[in-house]
Amino acid sequence: MRYYRTDLRKPKDDARALDGKSMTSPPEKQDVQVVDVQRNRPILFLESLPRRGGGWSANKSLATRDGRFPRRQGYAGQASSGWLPKPATRWVPQMDCSLRESWSRFTLVSRRWLSFFREAASGIRLQNMSKMPLLLVLLAGAVPSFAADTIRLWPHSAPDEKAVVGAESNITKPDDELVSGKSYIRLSNVSDPSIEVCSPAAEKNTGAAIIVCPGGGYYTLAYDLEGTEVCSWLNSIGVTGVLLKYRVPIRAGQKGYEAPLQDAQRAISLVRYHADEWGIKTNRIGVLGFSAGGHLAALTGCQFNHRTYAAIDAADGMSCRPDFTMLVYPAFLTLKEHRDQIQPELTVSSNMPPVFFVQTEDDPVHVEGSLYYYLALKSVHVPAELHVFARGGHGYGLRQSGSPVSNWPKLAEQWLRTSEIITARPNRNLK
Repeated sequence: MRYYRTDLRKPKDDARALDGKSMTSPPEKQDVQVVDVQRNRPILFLESLPRRGGGWSANKSLATRDGRFPRRQGYAGQASSGWLPKPATRWVPQMDCSLRESWSRFTLVSRRWLSFFREAASGIRLQNMSKMPLLLVLLAGAVPSFAADTIRLWPHSAPDEKAVVGAESNITKPDDELVSGKSYIRLSNVSDPSIEVCSPAAEKNTGAAIIVCPGGGYYTLAYDLEGTEVCSWLNSIGVTGVLLKYRVPIRAGQKGYEAPLQDAQRAISLVRYHADEWGIKTNRIGVLGFSAGGHLAALTGCQFNHRTYAAIDAADGMSCRPDFTMLVYPAFLTLKEHRDQIQPELTVSSNMPPVFFVQTEDDPVHVEGSLYYYLALKSVHVPAELHVFARGGHGYGLRQSGSPVSNWPKLAEQWLRTSEIITARPNRNLK
C-alpha cells in the first residue's frame, strides 16, 4: 500500500504589492500539493485561480523528479513564494490512477473537489472517509490508469558508479520542443536506477512483461513520452510494463551504453526472479526501447551470454536474455561514418531473440540503422519484422501526429499476438 498526502494552502489575507500598489483584499485562492509519502517527494501541484462566475478553474504543474516545482507567479507576475502558510495535511491511500501521469486533461476543478480539499485544510477530520470515493472518481476521470511499484535495481550503489552527476531532475524548459502539442519530462542525472512495475488488471493479464527503455541520447530519459505512457498502453493489452530508469548522462571514461546495459541486464534478471510474484511468465519477458533506448534494447538481445557486472544476489542467477526485443526509431545501430556497418558492440548471432522494428525514412537519426541491422539478423536466421514509413520523424512515442506511423502500437500488438507472446485470452497458468 502506497500513501499520498495532500497539502492544502491558502494565501494570507494581507497586503501585497501589485504593480507597485497595495492590495489588501486579494481574491481567494486554493493551492493543493500532493506528496508521495514513502518517498517524501511532491509529485503534483495544483494552483487555483480567482473565483469566476461561481466556479473554480485551475492551472497545473508537474513536479520535477527531485520534487521541485517551477516558480509559481503571483498577481501581475510577482513571485508568490514566501506568503503561503504552513499547509494542512490529509492522508489518502494509493489510487488506481497515477498522479504522475499527464494532467493535460485536468483543466477544470469543480466546487465539490475544492470543497473536499477546503474541508481537509480547515482541520476537519473525516473519520469514516465517506468522501474518499468522490476523490477516487474525480481522479480516475482526470488521468489514465497507471499504478506502479518502484524497486531499486541495486541494493547499495550501482556498479562502477564513482562520478557525482548532481541531483536527479527534470531539465525540460518552457521553450523546449513539444510532441503533439504537449511537453514531456526530460529526466537527467540518474545515479540510483530503478524499475517501476506496472501490472495490468488481473482479468487482462496475459503473463507477458516488457521492460521499457526511454530514449534521450544516453543524456536524458523521455520519462513520460517513452515511459509511463508506454506502460499504460501495455497494460491496456494485458502486458506488464516495467519502466527502466537507467543511469544517465554518460559517465566520464565510459562508453555511453556501459552503465545503462548493466542496469538493463539487472532489470531483466530481477523481473525473471520475481516472475511468479508479479504474475509474469519467465519465458515472455521482452525489452522495448526508443531511440537510444532502442540501441540499449538491441544490446540486451546481443550481449546476454556475458553479464557486464559481478553477480550480487540470487536474482543474478537468472538469465538476462530477453525473449524478444522491440526497437522503435532506434539510434546508434550503425557506425556514424559508415551507415552500412553495424556497431561492433552489436554482436549478431543465431540464438538471439526475435526483433520488431519501427522507423521512418525521414528520421534524422537515419533509417539505415534499422535496415542494416535487420539484414544482419536475416543473415543468421533470427526472426524479425521491420516497418518503415515515409514520414513521421523521430521522438513521437505513442502520441498521435496524423502520420501513418502513429499506428505502430497496433502493428506491435499484432506482432506480439502472432508471435504468441500474448494470447487472445489471458492465460491464468502463469508458471
